[in-house]
Amino acid sequence: MPAASPSSLSRRALITGALAVVAAPVVLAGCISEPEPAAPTPDETALEFAVASAEGLLAEYTATASVHPALAPRLDPLAADHREHIAVLAPSPSPAPRAEGSPSPTPTPTPTVPAEPAAAVAALAASETAAATALATRLGPIDGDLARTLASVSACRAAHAADLGGAL
Repeated sequence: MPAASPSSLSRRALITGALAVVAAPVVLAGCISEPEPAAPTPDETALEFAVASAEGLLAEYTATASVHPALAPRLDPLAADHREHIAVLAPSPSPAPRAEGSPSPTPTPTPTVPAEPAAAVAALAASETAAATALATRLGPIDGDLARTLASVSACRAAHAADLGGAL
């Protein structure tokens, strides 16, 4: 067997080097890449919707009471229900971290309040009806305690709409 010159490589060394070059990107990619965020479950989607819509309704009540202070005694107990729903459904004041690249939540715009008190109450009743219906339609794929809780929230919203219908 002739002596290997310093410039020649053995077949074993050449194969090992080639495998290292091919395997390195795969190994490094596994270390660097982050896992894909899991798609939200129907429970998470319905819960997020329930909280967001409660926050929107609360903003409407707050704005209406600001524009029409005489309505505040009538509206405050209903607004308190929405505060309680938010506290129960979203007990953590800090939002969950969002996956990179996912859209950030849009801030709730300040609601427009009609100038006439009767029209303002009618607008609140319509918002309550729409929110109750929208939440009820999301209950299909949900089971157990969350379904019962969200159904109660939806029923509360429907009761608010009926109550507001006779407010003035």
